[in-house]
Amino acid sequence: MKILEAAIRDQNEVVRMNPSSSEDWWQLTLLLSLNGESGDQDSVRNSIQRTIELDDINHAWGHRDRYLTEPTREILRKLSVD
Repeated sequence: MKILEAAIRDQNEVVRMNPSSSEDWWQLTLLLSLNGESGDQDSVRNSIQRTIELDDINHAWGHRDRYLTEPTREILRKLSVD
């Protein structure tokens, strides 16, 4: 688990440096969700919410090059209800 914890720490830094990237937030969401029971569920929920918010903004502003894929959005929806 040390590798996963280091990856989460590093991805948090990526998100801090580029807070408007839905892709970076998506990567953080994946890592946090992999952390499972030992992880902070509030962090997972916040990351999911921020990822969806940013993707919605990208859609509203027509940034097609920044859209998350539909399968990714489906995973986010499933994660948010669990």
